[in-house]
Amino acid sequence: MGAIDITAPAAANQRQAPLSMSRPLLVLEGIEKGFGGAQVLHGIDLTINDGEFLTVLGASGSGKTTVLRLIGGFTEPSAGRILFEGADIVSVPAYRRPVNTVFQDYALFPHLTVAGNVAYGLEARGTARDVLRPKVAEALERVALKGFDARYPSQLSGGQRQRVALARALVLEPRLILLDEPLGALDAALRRQMQVFLKQLQREIRTTFLLVTHDQEEAIVMSDRICVLDAGRIAQIGTPHELYYRPASEYIARFFGDNNLIEGRLGPSAAAVRFVETAAGRLMVSTKDQSDVAEAPTGTPVKIALRPEAIQVAPGSEFENHLSGTIRDVTFAGAISQIVIQPSGETARPLTIKLASRAAGLGLSRGQPISAGWRSADCRILLR
Repeated sequence: MGAIDITAPAAANQRQAPLSMSRPLLVLEGIEKGFGGAQVLHGIDLTINDGEFLTVLGASGSGKTTVLRLIGGFTEPSAGRILFEGADIVSVPAYRRPVNTVFQDYALFPHLTVAGNVAYGLEARGTARDVLRPKVAEALERVALKGFDARYPSQLSGGQRQRVALARALVLEPRLILLDEPLGALDAALRRQMQVFLKQLQREIRTTFLLVTHDQEEAIVMSDRICVLDAGRIAQIGTPHELYYRPASEYIARFFGDNNLIEGRLGPSAAAVRFVETAAGRLMVSTKDQSDVAEAPTGTPVKIALRPEAIQVAPGSEFENHLSGTIRDVTFAGAISQIVIQPSGETARPLTIKLASRAAGLGLSRGQPISAGWRSADCRILLR
């Protein structure tokens, strides 16, 4: 199979479904972990499906690296089971697990060539030279490093060193590859290229990838599913689209971008919608996939999560929610401009709108009256 072009412009989120994505490969059951009396993980239940790209995402101290270390065999849980294809591997040492890890610091041997670094694990297994050489060549070709065999790590760029570390993991043909914030040391442009490259590679070789990162954009671009950790507990698991547009809590809504959070109280319900009384007026929210909200008592305090890009200026009749207000600020940020509006109503809080700059530049300025609106399906009720 030919090498993947690291500069290829194909969008990483144009995903094919992994071949065996519905079949569990590794399952964490009731995992607890503490260090020195401090509890780090609390009852983690997580399934990693065969052939998927799963990301464990969280802020510093959330427990995401501990999850990776438990799966890799670098530490043991205080309680719970780790099942690989149904067999508990908690007592299996790291070197005997069908798992390989790619670290942020690459961990390459400076005195070995690229080929020597990639071959290291095979040599440790006693692989014959006539078998080893073609395997190393194939792994380097997969990561677009054909012809780099004789170079040393000091002669490579950061992105090339990262790909050597990836080839060293791939050559051992693990069932699961663990990626421990592997792009954290790269500059922004190279990091974006590597995000696309890694997703393309994973899709092509159909090996299961588990990425650990604190970067929300990275998780959205690369993942089939995302597991968000908050203080050692799972806050939400879902596809990038689900977490971005259907957050399960205020924490998730704040964690993924610039959601507007509108305070209010539940009003009456109608067919698949719920009214919310707010300082900006009565708003309508779809409850099509929120049975808990549909059944909550009238008067319950809630927040509405509303993405800035969902709000339209001068909306048409198809928008169920409308409000009027005044423009407080307009900020140009390249292709996108940010508009801050102050809705009418003494206690209404400002809302942020994001528009294509071409549209935002059509006469929008500070102090100008504005009409805005959004569809009921484009916002979500969060129970406090």
